[in-house]
Parts: sequence; structure tokens; C-alpha cells
Amino acid sequence: KAAFPFGHGLTYTTFEHSPLVNETCDDVQDCQLRIRTDVKNTGHVAAPTVVQLYLEFPVKAGLPAPFLKAFKKTSSIQPGST
Repeated sequence: KAAFPFGHGLTYTTFEHSPLVNETCDDVQDCQLRIRTDVKNTGHVAAPTVVQLYLEFPVKAGLPAPFLKAFKKTSSIQPGST
């Protein structure tokens, strides 16, 4: 059973994600790292999507590998838009 079933990947369009970018987050309290990616709708139908960030640590950390660290649902993205 999925820990976070986000609609099971059903959509009527396709998306591309730009390479991940590490950014500083001086504007947010207790933030040590910010990861950013751009999402482009490469299909023909406007739709939202859920961007998911998975991390994997060494076995000695005692965490499942990989594990879902963060997720963010986008607003509806128009075809050809980012």
C-alpha cells in the first residue's frame, strides 16, 4: 500500500522536469537546503501534477531507501508552459 497515493499517476498530459537546483534559503527560518525544479507541460491538456522529492541515505542511517522527503502539488499548467 502506498504511503501517499497521489492519484496513482493518472493524467491526460505529460510533464518534463528540469534538472534539480540547490538554492540557499536565507529567507526561511530553520531552512538548510532548498531544491528547485521547473515543470513543463509537454502534452496537449492543461493539468496539475505532484512533484515528489525522494532521498536515499547510507544503510547505517536506518531510514528506508529511498524515502519521500517532500512533495508539492502544482496549479494547473497550460500545454507548453512551465
